[in-house]
Amino acid sequence: MSAMLFVWFMSVTHSFLFSNSRVLYSLSQRGYAPPMFARTNSRGVPINALGLSFAICLGILAVHFVSCGDLFLMLAKSSGAFVMTVWIFIIVAHFVMRLKMARQPVQEMEASSFKAWFFPFSNAMPS
Repeated sequence: MSAMLFVWFMSVTHSFLFSNSRVLYSLSQRGYAPPMFARTNSRGVPINALGLSFAICLGILAVHFVSCGDLFLMLAKSSGAFVMTVWIFIIVAHFVMRLKMARQPVQEMEASSFKAWFFPFSNAMPS
């Protein structure tokens, strides 16, 4: 049972690190995140974005490790926190993108706009 939990947790952690670092890298390339996250190493890995994702992962694990002693509860809470962190990144990125789109001239915005019902209130609802 412990081996299964460990494999499951490592899968969730890998998914968190991969998705968050790539999303942050992509947002940085498009100008929606600081440019330091668009840098890659010689193998094309967005090392700064991966480093931030790893630091968040370690922080979540440290908080859960200190706060509870049960391994299963720690793993379950950590994976839930990883998913919430991904959604928080998405909500913040959407909010910043919509604010930047509002500042564009009307001609540029018509070609690249999409409907976001109830913006900016819809960003606060999932939080």
